[in-house]
Amino acid sequence: MLFAVTVFAVLFLFMYMLYRHFVQKLERQQRESVQAILETQENERRTIALEVHDNLGPLLSITNMRIEALTAATDNEHAKGELNHVHKQLKDAIFVCRDISHELTPFLNTEIGLQQMISDHVQKINAAGKLQVVFNCNIADVKIHHQKSASLCRVLMELLNNTIKHAHAQQAVIDMGVKGTQFILGYTDDGVGMKATTGNGIGMKNIQSRVQLLNGQLQTVQHDGKGVDIRIKIPLKELI
Repeated sequence: MLFAVTVFAVLFLFMYMLYRHFVQKLERQQRESVQAILETQENERRTIALEVHDNLGPLLSITNMRIEALTAATDNEHAKGELNHVHKQLKDAIFVCRDISHELTPFLNTEIGLQQMISDHVQKINAAGKLQVVFNCNIADVKIHHQKSASLCRVLMELLNNTIKHAHAQQAVIDMGVKGTQFILGYTDDGVGMKATTGNGIGMKNIQSRVQLLNGQLQTVQHDGKGVDIRIKIPLKELI
């Protein structure tokens, strides 16, 4: 009887260890698959941004200079008026190209840290006047890896885009800090609430995927008609 119980216990332990190994392998494969997808997306954005910046941008700038020269050389007032109009449109196109390039990959400068990345993006949003963003940061001298910084910045950009496009909010607040061994990221807005916007959309799934890849936890507090409240916790060791 004792022998049978021992054999059963050994078999049970073996099956349990085999099961745990299978689950861990499956989780690792899923993480690697998600990581590959996100890296592919980032590489595609980078390629498009560089093409716009290095090829289309200079071409528009050269065309802009030629129009300026033609405008200065002509004495025909009607033609000069038309050229000035075209010149203004072309300058607008140049600014749009720069914005597209920056929005696709705002992380080309690897010398700046996470705080500066977010500050630059927040400054642009505030300058546009559609949404007022308050950014509170207290990460002291923590040096976060550039690739991890880019991933965190993508998370915040997605949250801000959702707020701007769907929430009809007037203000959003970003709180970023370190508590013990945890990196804490909080995001709130005073809009219509996540269920009324994109709570189950692709954007939130991308956010969840990025947080999971960093072994983090994402908590969403639903406030129908009263904005969103999102808390993200990530072990600090995963970001350094």
